[in-house]
Amino acid sequence: MKPVDAVLIGAGQRGMNTFGKFALTRPESLNYVAVVEPDKEKRDMFGEHHDIPDSKRFANCDTLFSKKPLAEAVVIATPDRMHYENTLCAFDAGYKHVLLEKPIATSVAHCIEIVERAKQARARLMIMHEMRYTPLFASIKLLIDSGAVGDVKKINQTEQVGNWHFPHSYVRGNWGNKEESGPVALTKCCHDFDIFHWLVGKPCKKVKSWSKELFFREANAPGQVPARCTDGCSHKKTCPYYAPRLYTAAKTSPKLKAHVHPSQDHEVILKVLPKSPYGKCIYKCDNDVPDYQETDLEFEDGLKVHFVMEQEDPKCTRKIEVVGTKGRITGSLDAGELFVYGDGKKRRVELSGDPAEHWGGDPRLIQDFVSAIRGMTTQVRTSAEEALHSHLIAFAAEEARLTGKKVDMEAFVEKERRLHVPLKTA
Repeated sequence: MKPVDAVLIGAGQRGMNTFGKFALTRPESLNYVAVVEPDKEKRDMFGEHHDIPDSKRFANCDTLFSKKPLAEAVVIATPDRMHYENTLCAFDAGYKHVLLEKPIATSVAHCIEIVERAKQARARLMIMHEMRYTPLFASIKLLIDSGAVGDVKKINQTEQVGNWHFPHSYVRGNWGNKEESGPVALTKCCHDFDIFHWLVGKPCKKVKSWSKELFFREANAPGQVPARCTDGCSHKKTCPYYAPRLYTAAKTSPKLKAHVHPSQDHEVILKVLPKSPYGKCIYKCDNDVPDYQETDLEFEDGLKVHFVMEQEDPKCTRKIEVVGTKGRITGSLDAGELFVYGDGKKRRVELSGDPAEHWGGDPRLIQDFVSAIRGMTTQVRTSAEEALHSHLIAFAAEEARLTGKKVDMEAFVEKERRLHVPLKTA
């Protein structure tokens, strides 16, 4: 069967190493015929990897969308604040299959409008909620639906963002400032809220949330520090966040290095750090998203979820406990196993997956998108409507965190919708 032809918008770390990698390793499924990326070096690198001619390497979306659709599908992996306009323009340009990196957008009303416009355009819109496709959560869903633990009454989950991942992405990186990308409850935790909604199969009614003071502040620095690590920091030998050492260390994730420079070349990284956001002192960034947040959710029929997002542990994982009327399930993404308890017995279920690909969630979701286009599946595991509900929970969690009040979901969404003026793109 012929692979699906696609256009990639945004050849950053995810565009290059997740969506791009899928096409390179599964050429029978996906083939990129055009790319949009303002950074010429990244644009040409992606173009060379995928044999895209110069005439179809675009610096901006205006050029792409001024033409008739160049492919069956478009994959959008631009910065979060650009999702709204990019996606609506894709619909207006006639693209009928859109795979959009999460979050859908950075406001309640924009998220709602994108999903509604997809329906109006009769376009397939899928959001990258790859956690549904991981062995851990897919197995838990099957166990719940089979009645293995009876009726679910409570879920406890902790997301350990990782004390290396959080500083990189949510302090120095693209998601550290709420105005630039959105609250961390959205940009990081919408995955978790999506999992809860999927597992219980019921809508969330009320949300309560709170956070601790930010750790990465100048007051917590080890002493006097310069604005950038490359400006002669006297703590470079002892600070675990010293950028020149961190981003050239053998043990540092290639994904982190790729954010600094797509080549991941250590000499190049050292050259760009003096002007890169990743070269800033970790205690002198403009980050304003919390590094610790707790959220309580009340779902229909009284089902409760308690969720913690923290970054103090070095492990980057999610730990879950599902409590039902007949037993419980425990597991974590990094353990490669889960346990089912019931009738006085303990059963182990072995799991597998590559951590570098979100434990296999990334390629499975992209393959589901391709299969849906080819008519090989009639129902994908994650729809835009399903993703929307998780995003609304995330926005409500931020509202609750800021106000200190329990948020009624229905009233909150209606208030946000009334404030919105739709974007005219056509």
